[in-house]
Amino acid sequence: MALKIRLKNVLPLPMKYVLFFAITLLFSCQAKDLLNAEKTANLACGIENPTEELPWLKARVEQAAVPSDYCTPYQVIQGLYQNKVVFIILVTGALCDTCRGNVVYDCDGNVVFTCKPEEETKITQRKVLWSK
Repeated sequence: MALKIRLKNVLPLPMKYVLFFAITLLFSCQAKDLLNAEKTANLACGIENPTEELPWLKARVEQAAVPSDYCTPYQVIQGLYQNKVVFIILVTGALCDTCRGNVVYDCDGNVVFTCKPEEETKITQRKVLWSK
């Protein structure tokens, strides 16, 4: 003899609506958070073109045009770290220690961290803004 439990027998009709509403609300809040994070990443630091509109970042990109053996930027990547926009500047050069050279900055050009591979893996929504 099989025991069949049906939702209509377990929960009264109004409770089903409450349960449905609670689940819908939960998923809509998560979707809203994802949309806000995506919007933040698309409009980095409140501007559309960070490599042109952020003076400190523009200077780093312009610096890459000058040939050098020491830590020349070759790529700028934008991403989200702890729900904040960050920029990773990857460097190369014959005399460059990449661990010391690759730095993660915030919108104001402040160093967030340097040479922390375990933290770099936490940067999400990455996109290349500039490449040499």
